[in-house]
Amino acid sequence: MIHMPQIPDTAPELQYTFIEQVLRPGQVVTLKCSAAGSPPPHFTWLLDGQPLNTMARGHRYSIEQFATKSNEVVSYLNITAVRSEDGGLYTCKAANSLGEISHTSRLNIYDPPEIEPFSFSANLQEGKRAQVSCSVASGDMPVRFAWLKDNAPIPADLQVEERGADFFSNLVFKEVFARHSGLYTCVASNNAAKVNYTAELVVKAKSCVYNVCLVLHAAVSPKWIQEPSDASVLAGEPLALHCHTTGSPTPHTTWMKQRAGSASDFVPIVNLGGRFQFLSNGTLGIEAALAYDEGYYMCKAENGVGTPLSKNIFVAINEPARFEVTSHNVSARREAGATLVCEARGDAPLRLSWSRDNAPLDLSTYRLSISEAKTDSGLRSQLYISRTDRQDSGVYKCQAVNAYGHSDHYIYLSVQEKPETPQSLSVTEIQSRAVRLSWSLRFDGNSPLLGYTLQYTALSAQGAIRVSHWDGATTINVSLHGTHSHSHVTLTKKGDIHYEALLSSLRPHTAYMIRIAAVNQIDHSAFTEAVVVKTQEEAPSEAPSGVSVSAGAAGELHVSWRSPPRDAWHGELLGYSVSCAELGPDAVALPNSTRTLTVNGWSASELTLSALKKFTRYEVRVRAFNGVAAGPPSAPVTATTLEGVPEAAPTRVTCSALSSSSIKVSWAPPPPAFRNGIIQGYKIIYAPLSTSHAEGAEIKRVSTTETYLHTLHKYSNYSLQVVAYTAAGDGKRSAPTYCMTEEDVPSAPEKIKALPYSSDSVLVSWLPPVHPNGVISHYTVYYREAGRLGKHLSFTVSADKNPEIELMFQVRNLMENQLYEFWASATTGSGEGESTPVVGQGPSARIPARIASFGGERRVGAGRGALLACAAVGAPAPRTRWAHARAPVTHHRYYQVTRSGHLHIREVNEQSSGNFSCTATNSIGEDSIVYVVKAVLPPGAPALSLQYTTATSIKLHWSLPTSDTDQPVLGYILQYKQASETEWHSIELSPEQTSYTMDMLKCGTTYNAKIQAQNKISLGPPSEILTATTRGGRPKAPKPEEHVHTNATAIKINLYAWRDAGCPILGFRVAYRRAGDDHWIQAGAGLSAARHVVGALAPGAWYEVAVEAWSDAGVERVTLLADTHTLAGGRIPPLRVVPPPSGGARTGAMRTALVWCAASALVIVGALAAILCVLHAKRKFFCLSNDHYLRDNRKLSESNEAEREKLREGHKLYSSSSINGNEKSNDDSSAELYEISPYATFGGGAAAHSLQFRTLARRDDDAAPPHRRRRRACDHYRYDESSLSKCSTVEARHRLRAAPAPAPTPAPAPHWRERSDSDDYSDSAANTTTKGSGGSGGGSAYGSGRRTASSGGQNGSDGLSGVFAPVPPDISSLIDKYQQRKEQERRECTIHV
Repeated sequence: MIHMPQIPDTAPELQYTFIEQVLRPGQVVTLKCSAAGSPPPHFTWLLDGQPLNTMARGHRYSIEQFATKSNEVVSYLNITAVRSEDGGLYTCKAANSLGEISHTSRLNIYDPPEIEPFSFSANLQEGKRAQVSCSVASGDMPVRFAWLKDNAPIPADLQVEERGADFFSNLVFKEVFARHSGLYTCVASNNAAKVNYTAELVVKAKSCVYNVCLVLHAAVSPKWIQEPSDASVLAGEPLALHCHTTGSPTPHTTWMKQRAGSASDFVPIVNLGGRFQFLSNGTLGIEAALAYDEGYYMCKAENGVGTPLSKNIFVAINEPARFEVTSHNVSARREAGATLVCEARGDAPLRLSWSRDNAPLDLSTYRLSISEAKTDSGLRSQLYISRTDRQDSGVYKCQAVNAYGHSDHYIYLSVQEKPETPQSLSVTEIQSRAVRLSWSLRFDGNSPLLGYTLQYTALSAQGAIRVSHWDGATTINVSLHGTHSHSHVTLTKKGDIHYEALLSSLRPHTAYMIRIAAVNQIDHSAFTEAVVVKTQEEAPSEAPSGVSVSAGAAGELHVSWRSPPRDAWHGELLGYSVSCAELGPDAVALPNSTRTLTVNGWSASELTLSALKKFTRYEVRVRAFNGVAAGPPSAPVTATTLEGVPEAAPTRVTCSALSSSSIKVSWAPPPPAFRNGIIQGYKIIYAPLSTSHAEGAEIKRVSTTETYLHTLHKYSNYSLQVVAYTAAGDGKRSAPTYCMTEEDVPSAPEKIKALPYSSDSVLVSWLPPVHPNGVISHYTVYYREAGRLGKHLSFTVSADKNPEIELMFQVRNLMENQLYEFWASATTGSGEGESTPVVGQGPSARIPARIASFGGERRVGAGRGALLACAAVGAPAPRTRWAHARAPVTHHRYYQVTRSGHLHIREVNEQSSGNFSCTATNSIGEDSIVYVVKAVLPPGAPALSLQYTTATSIKLHWSLPTSDTDQPVLGYILQYKQASETEWHSIELSPEQTSYTMDMLKCGTTYNAKIQAQNKISLGPPSEILTATTRGGRPKAPKPEEHVHTNATAIKINLYAWRDAGCPILGFRVAYRRAGDDHWIQAGAGLSAARHVVGALAPGAWYEVAVEAWSDAGVERVTLLADTHTLAGGRIPPLRVVPPPSGGARTGAMRTALVWCAASALVIVGALAAILCVLHAKRKFFCLSNDHYLRDNRKLSESNEAEREKLREGHKLYSSSSINGNEKSNDDSSAELYEISPYATFGGGAAAHSLQFRTLARRDDDAAPPHRRRRRACDHYRYDESSLSKCSTVEARHRLRAAPAPAPTPAPAPHWRERSDSDDYSDSAANTTTKGSGGSGGGSAYGSGRRTASSGGQNGSDGLSGVFAPVPPDISSLIDKYQQRKEQERRECTIHV
């Protein structure tokens, strides 16, 4: 290869330009421009200011461009068969990287006029008027007209008037005479040509005799008006041979040509191809004369009168030197020979000469030789170049010259070779399955570029580049002309030498090596240096496989799956989303019933869906997601949840009494949506409401929706409740329905007494019936004389009296010393009931003391009052006395004796219950009765305990304490509420139940519960309040690199990456603002999509993005710092650190001063202690030992080492501050060891993105509790990619560079505060319970296991307070070491990655 000297860069300069030309349509034209410059300029041709599209104008246009040996670039514009529309301003513009220059000139294409044939009227007579019109049918304007008569201007004495317009001209004859006869020629001319047309005017004369005019026709033989003559013309030029005659009648003109080889034989000319024009005036026209048109011609005119006229002429065709074509191309391979041939036509003598770049060829070199040979039509010259090289390429001119003209023929020689390697191969766009490449074309080897060969191969996971990679590379040949193009590559030309190619069908998230080579007809170039590019991620292309769904606990489905194939991940698989939808009866998902949960981690393979409807069919789909989006869902798998207890009670419960002991009950099943299973049957829970019945509720099981209750208490009000039950248990009870059994005859009064009251009367007393079976209307007292059967008397006693003291009747008018029999009965609306047993008694004048009242057992509710009757009779009048537990009744605060002798107990309790006796005494006798009073207590408070919790349910268990009450429990009242609410919700439970599951609860929420038992007396006291928390926690923010991605104008937030911590995420809120602004812009509220894009952002700017996720367990918020790219795809520098206010520095200085004051005081105390140790050597307990401090220091080091190990094991990158700072997290599966300091910044780990993340500042009420031991916040350790330093500011960069760690707003320097060694660093379990009356479960307000950071503000803790280890005597040196260590840690813990 010949190395050319370095040419300085210059702007283009025109060396040769074309001039203005005037052409006729059909001609050939060549426009030439040449320019010099460095780099070599490139020519562009324009027509009327618009780029010349050669393809749009067919094949008549061709543009050629080549470089000469003198570094001059020559460009030709060739137009064959020009048309009028080709006329205009042509511009050649030469341009390179330093400038451009242009030249403009006009090319005029004029169309000659075309005259339409015309003629005069054939019967014109003298005295008549005549007119003839000469009009131009086509041709460029303006057109100029002129008239001739007999080839001379029309004489003025003929008085012929010419009238015309733009494209026609008229001759007007106001009166014609014989002298007007002749040949009239219309000459039309424009800028292109001059044409004419001739018509003959014949005026007939009149002869008049005796006023009779005759038209005379004189016979005239042909005469010459214009006699033919010899002519010569250049080949290709038009030729007109005139043969103009006159006569009467008009002669007929014939043209003939001499037959070849015969001197006297003429044959008529045959107009083949339309080359000849025979005009009416006898002129023979040839449009373009050719060489074979040369020869002898004869013009013969005859009209039958006289001898015909004829004339022989010779026509000579002179051919100038010319070439058939103006140029042609020749190509030759480098190092091969090239032959350039030009063949000229024209009349001899003909001379040919060769030149290159306007300079004669140097024929002295052995590489060039010229040979010539005559041909039939001219001369042929041949230039031979041996062993061609690149510099031989150029334009060679062959010039032909003879006596009639000269012509140039241009030969464009291209020495062809393989192209040079493309340059500047780069990647301009990266997609998930395609990359866009750009490069520039270098020297094409003077051979048309056919296309490019593109090779690419995927890199291994290790990324090492080896030559062997290309052995299995994919090779794609791409054509420039669209033929044989590959479907995976789309090639686009961007300018003259710049190309772009979109390489598709790549695998996402894969690194590739790519290189290209240019291909022409000769060979292909060497390959470029390979570029390495990694495609972006895209959503997984396959769904998880092996999805199975099985029923778990009530309202739960257990879902398991296998991850999709690795090659379908298309990125780092972040987790899975599991969606379930409730199916309707038609197996179609119900609207708004779909819920979605996410599981983080590619290895996750199962999930339990809770809080579902019982005994409901669900459709479950599983999708895998990565940092871009979620992939396709799996095929739907259906499953049915286990049966649960019905959530609604039976409806339309009605009852009606059938008799005094039976009731009919009917109802409707619970609504289908609340049955939660197959209804196995129903339970009817019924109980009488009367206090006279001590038994509890009874339960009847049926499978129908109506039943009959028999053997009921007569005339009793019953409470009825119906409950449906499934295989899982009983559902909710219906609201109580009340029914009264019908009345019946009562039973006999319980007891009866007959006592002598006077000498003629007896007092009868009795107790009411045990079973009234209705409303007692009256009692009937019967009596008769003893022994007289069948005859008796009766008295009716009203039942309105107090049954406790007034059920007595005095039967009068009896005979003394006569024995009578007495009995009684009760009557209701249904009739009279049974009678009591018959008792006998007679009146008497002397009556021993007797008591008419009845003693017995009395059960009274505790706290209530009671009246114990003691009605005594006797003569003389008896005296009554009351005793309680054998002690006389005196004045007491719980009871008193009434004036009637009855005992009134104000309040029945332990002190006022027991045996009460009433004794009546007179001189004749004594009688007594005994009451046993029992205080019936309400049931005691049940002992409530927790069995277990799930995400949506809490199961409780209770038991009754041992009690002295013998009243059965009639049921329970369970009350519960959320801990944050004030209103309690109540549930009635059956007496046989000892456990209950509260379901449909909120996930990760704390609830309070208490229970009360109820018996016949009253509702017992509540149990202690039990506090339980359902499983789950607040949403967990993802890692920064999984959270957001940015480009120049948008930030994409990947919401799928959030972890739900066991509680379904209900929605997201997104707000953003430009860094430094105060106002937040809401970008979305209630978002539930997989991702959200914040668009229309300014390129190259820092933004703060706040993402807030909420679930039933609470709200989690994280604030990120993200930078948009520049329009060129570059990154911007980090934000600058704003210095903290001086107040913070003064506070820090004050704290330091306080520490040193305390240290000085401790040094003095240590010195005194050392003196005491010397004086009292035996009393060692006075001495301060370093052992404790050293042990504590070792413990501190061991603890820090353990923490560092935890960091190395891959704990979370960061954790954000919680909105509900005082709420514990209950997700023990995602416990976090640390919280990041306020305003800590983090960098994204992906190489294609650089992000900064900032955590929120803690609120003022989040200050650390006092008395926490301060420990080192950071220690020396080796950085690991899976962990970050615990220092307040950490920056991660995808480039290895040092940068400051900025904070977007001023804030005091944060201080770590940590728990003592005994603190638990793991989150508390989800199942947490506390007992007491609504108290907190204890523990830190921040939840155990979290390391927190104070903002250091006015209300923030500085972390210096707490219990310190014993101070050794050498505290000054230790403090110095401590300060040095902290400074070293501060420097080492700012990590740049």
